[in-house]
Amino acid sequence: MKDILMSLTSRACLILHGAPRLTVATLHRVNLGARVQPHHVEQHFRFLARYFHVALPSQPDIEIGRRRAAMVTVDDGHTDAYRYIFPLAKALQVPIAVCTSTDFLLRRQWLWFDRIWWAADNAQEGSGACIEGVTLRPGDRGTFRDLVVRLKRCLPEHRDHAIDRMMSALHLAPPPHPPEEYRSLTPDELGEMLDSGLVDLVAHTVTHTIATVQPPEAFRREARQCKEELEDAFHRPVPAFCYPNGTPGDFDDTTRLILQDAGFRVAFTSIEGSNWVSGLDPLQLRRVHVRPRQVLFEKLCSGLGEMQDALRRRRRPPRPCEDTGRSDACQAAPPLPATGAPAGSLFATGPGTSRPPSGPAGSG
Repeated sequence: MKDILMSLTSRACLILHGAPRLTVATLHRVNLGARVQPHHVEQHFRFLARYFHVALPSQPDIEIGRRRAAMVTVDDGHTDAYRYIFPLAKALQVPIAVCTSTDFLLRRQWLWFDRIWWAADNAQEGSGACIEGVTLRPGDRGTFRDLVVRLKRCLPEHRDHAIDRMMSALHLAPPPHPPEEYRSLTPDELGEMLDSGLVDLVAHTVTHTIATVQPPEAFRREARQCKEELEDAFHRPVPAFCYPNGTPGDFDDTTRLILQDAGFRVAFTSIEGSNWVSGLDPLQLRRVHVRPRQVLFEKLCSGLGEMQDALRRRRRPPRPCEDTGRSDACQAAPPLPATGAPAGSLFATGPGTSRPPSGPAGSG
């Protein structure tokens, strides 16, 4: 009964709240063994198709001044996107944008964190190790998750060396290219998806390294190289970028200017929340992360969750959130300062457009 009431309230909020906005839903791994499974995605897509105008990042003339607009991003570009998500996108006519790193897609290299998860699945009992101050215990995936978190903010050379040391300490020899459960889309799979007209490509760097971890010139090379390699390989423009990790501190004014100079018109963060047109910065877009619970997804897409968070902040000091472990102060996603973009234009980022301060408010 509680879920039914929440769903009805969320849908009423969508209908009654007239302020135009862009909601970006984002997916990662989707398969029969993942936390988010295909039947969850089908429910979410049906909801988006019913209540939103779902578009692609490459459509610069979206008129969202009179409607609720949405996008769907699929991060990293594992083959799950072709096997499970793309068939649903075709059946329900919901466009999707695939965010991929070119070392992973074009050179069949491992995503660095997938090497750690592979080790977690294959390490033998009694072969523990201490890497970067993290004690790894085979059978305890939480310890391997701690190592992923620790290595996120390392430069690629240091990170890859640490993973090599982990493999040696655990007596593991991973295959040179990702096995089936960890592989990327193939060029043929991605080509079929792109030819459907329902799929866009989004640049996600070359090595999946956090933008602000690298010196500015290194990030500039990664952003430009990724864009150019994707455009050359698939013969279509790539106007959108997705920040690796994408939480506060993973991007700033410098990275924003680098993306603008490289020709990107849209960039996605991992900050939770909607993007109100009155204060929209297309190079720092918030997203709603897909959950197994349909009613929670509806609540976040409708803006109801943001309204509840605003009320909580007024009534009491921050406390840990039951669902995510983050504080309520970090959950909120109030409108960003106005950018000067006209109400019907999503991608106005030319000269004279003002920008919000570095590190937009909201949850990570």
